[in-house]
Amino acid sequence: MSLTSEVASSPSPPPKSFYRRATTSSDLQLPLPIELISKILLYLPPAEPSYRIAVLLAVKYDYPHTRNLIIPCLKHTSVEAASRKGQLDLLDWWKGWAAKSLSNVLSYSEKTIDLASERGDIAVLTWWRDSGLEVRYSEVAIDKASMGGHLSVLEWWISSGWEWRFTTRALDYAADLEVLDWWLDSGLDLRYTVTAMDSASGVGDVEFLNRWKGSSLELRYSHNAMDDASSRGHTDVLDWWRWSGLDLRYTEAALHVASGNGRMEILQWWRNSGLALTYGTRGVDKASADGRINILDWWDSNGLEFKYSEEAMDLASMGNHINVLDWWVIWRDRTGRNLKYSEAAMDLASGFGEVEVLQWWKESGLELKWTESAMDDASRRGHMDALEWWLTSDLEMKFTVEAVERAWELGHEDVVTWWRENGLEIDEDGASD
Repeated sequence: MSLTSEVASSPSPPPKSFYRRATTSSDLQLPLPIELISKILLYLPPAEPSYRIAVLLAVKYDYPHTRNLIIPCLKHTSVEAASRKGQLDLLDWWKGWAAKSLSNVLSYSEKTIDLASERGDIAVLTWWRDSGLEVRYSEVAIDKASMGGHLSVLEWWISSGWEWRFTTRALDYAADLEVLDWWLDSGLDLRYTVTAMDSASGVGDVEFLNRWKGSSLELRYSHNAMDDASSRGHTDVLDWWRWSGLDLRYTEAALHVASGNGRMEILQWWRNSGLALTYGTRGVDKASADGRINILDWWDSNGLEFKYSEEAMDLASMGNHINVLDWWVIWRDRTGRNLKYSEAAMDLASGFGEVEVLQWWKESGLELKWTESAMDDASRRGHMDALEWWLTSDLEMKFTVEAVERAWELGHEDVVTWWRENGLEIDEDGASD
C-alpha cells in the first residue's frame, strides 16, 4: 500500500503527540519532514479536513508554503468567510495568492460585501474598496445596513463612490427613528410600500408613526396596520389610528386574532371604540380551541352577536379542554340554543389519544358522532389507550384497513399486535366488519 493511500483512508485524527507547542520553527517537532507533509496534504480529501487543520495549527506561522496549500481547501478560510468574520489579514492573503499566478482565481460572490455591510463592518468594506479587486454586491448590502441600524455604514456608502442600490425593504424595515431621519434627510429618491407604516403599527412604534405622518412622504398603509396592532395588544397604536384623521382600514382578523391570543383589553377597546365591528365565527372558535373561557365569557356577555361554528367544540375536544366543553353545555342550558359540533369532535379526540374527552362525550348526553377516522388515527399514532377505550366503550367500532396498515408502516408493533389479539376483522372493502 502506498503512503498516499494510507493517509487518504485513515479515519483517525493525528495523535496528541503529532506536534508540540513551539515558539520557533526549530522547536517544532513533526513526525515527518515538512516537505513530505506538504505533499501528503495534496491527497487528503476536502471532506475530511481534520489532518489539514491539525497541521495548520502546528505550522501556519513557521511554514508558509504548507499554510498556502491548506487555506484554499478549507471552507472556513474562504474569501466570503474572511469577509464575514472581518479577517483583514486573511483577505490580504487571498489577494496576494491571486496575484502570484493567473491560475489562482479568486472565488467569491455578492455575499462578501453584503455580509460586511449587514454586520456594520466598515473596515472590511474599506478593504474591498481599496483592494482593486472586482466589487460584487447586491441591494441586500444597504437594505440590511438600514434594517440593522448601521448609520455609519449608510454614511460610508454615500462616500464610497459605488453605485447606490437598495430596495423598499431599506425604508420599510428601517431599524429606528435615527435611521428613518437619515433617509428623510438623505435627499435620495426614497422607495417604500405600505409595509413601513404597517410594520411600525405591528411592533407598537407610535413615535415612528408620528414621524412618518409629520414627514412629506405619502402615507401608505393597509388593513394590516390595525389588524397587527390588535393581534399584538397595542392599544396605544389603535388609539393613534383612531385619532389620526386617516381613513381606518381593518378586517375581521383584528377581532379574530385578538380573541385567539387572549387579548381581552383589545376586545374591549374595539367594543368601546364606536367603530363598526366586523367579525365572523373564528373569534369564538379560536378562543374555544385554545381553552380561553374568559374570552368566551366576554363574547357571550358583551351584547354583540354571538357567532361560532362546529370548530369551536371540535377543536376544544382535540385540545383536551374539558372545562370548555362543560362551558358549552352550560351555555346551551342557559340560552336554549343548540350546540354545533361534528364527527370531528370525537374523531380528533381519539386520534390524539384524549381518552378523558372521549369519556366526557359518552357521559354528556349529547348525540354522539364519529367516523372510521377515530380508530384509524388512534392506531396510526400509536394511541393504545384510545383503542382500548373504544374496545370497552360499548359503542360501535368503526375502522378501515388503514388502521393496521399505517400502524405497521409507522412501526407501532404493539398496535398491530393489539389488533391481532383482539380478533378485529376488516372486510374486503377495507371497512370494519
